[in-house]
Amino acid sequence: PKAISNMLWSFATLELLDFPVMHAMTCLALTQLPQFGSQELSNVVWSCATLLFVKIPLLDAVESLAVGSLRLSFRPLELSNMVWAFAMLQSGDGIQFAKMVMPHLEGLPPEGLAISAWALVELRCDATVLDAMAETAKEQVAAFAQEEFRMLLWALPHGALDSAVSLLEHAEAHGRHLTAQCLSSLIAEAEQK
Repeated sequence: PKAISNMLWSFATLELLDFPVMHAMTCLALTQLPQFGSQELSNVVWSCATLLFVKIPLLDAVESLAVGSLRLSFRPLELSNMVWAFAMLQSGDGIQFAKMVMPHLEGLPPEGLAISAWALVELRCDATVLDAMAETAKEQVAAFAQEEFRMLLWALPHGALDSAVSLLEHAEAHGRHLTAQCLSSLIAEAEQK
């Protein structure tokens, strides 16, 4: 499993899309999937998404296995990468996966929260998940970079405008001064509502 996962990760990192090789590796991965650990599962799905290589049976199997193993071994960044990957591949089944994963992301760093928020909007998840992310972000407000705030403030108004405003007020109350570019994302999305 590790060799397959690492090979797929290498192809994605090098942006090398060789359909016959990718097909062969993902078919092999599918036969060995129950032996994969959390990092290997995350790498496989991330690699497919990075290369926009859609293999539905593999995605369905990874989702099923990941959801079954969720409380056992996944680290927050691995979960975030998987949510991002399902969103990039626009896998309809990823919606339920994202809802199940998000409550376990309290330890996710700001970049992971921002990327996950984008992914959840792409997966059309309900506002309660975005609200929870905004609350988690408040706990880490000092650690957010401007770009991470911009991404999060873009995503939140898609289903949780009140949470976006609350996060903004919380950031300002804690001495975080946000750039005009960061605020423009929130304003542009709020205008459309």
